[in-house]
Amino acid sequence: MPCRIGLRTRLPGRFVNEAHLGHAAHALAGNLALIAVLIGFTFAALLYYRRAMDPAEATRQFPGVYAFLQNKWYFDELYSAMLVRPALTVAGWCRSFDTRVIDGLVNWLGRINLAFCRVTGKFDKGIIDGLVNLVARFLTASAMDCGESKPATCEATFCSWCWPRLAFGCC
Repeated sequence: MPCRIGLRTRLPGRFVNEAHLGHAAHALAGNLALIAVLIGFTFAALLYYRRAMDPAEATRQFPGVYAFLQNKWYFDELYSAMLVRPALTVAGWCRSFDTRVIDGLVNWLGRINLAFCRVTGKFDKGIIDGLVNLVARFLTASAMDCGESKPATCEATFCSWCWPRLAFGCC
């Protein structure tokens, strides 16, 4: 069954799935790593086991190679210069944009919303509630006949007939 992962690439005379090309590259990398290990093992055996060359003499004869290997092929410096520092610079730009533009916009909209709510709250409390209370008092006072006497069945001081009249000073 053919592999469905990857794109199909046209090579001279046939189509090849790119996933298969990746497998071929893995095999090549593995073989190169094995060859490097074997060369290093052979060199170390000649240097330290057979004493074919004095290590101190090798550092004097090949100072450039020694410095290159001593500093780990300058991999850390190269990695820092090529990847880490540019990534930190871009991350700083993104942080600055987020802090100044996006968070600034959100905070500005929040302040506008709070100011609007304060204004509408004062309007509601002062104007709307005042008008509602005024209408309620007017309707309650006009609906009550303050000249009426208490019903004969009422014996309580604050019954449903008495308390609205007491509130508005009718009794």
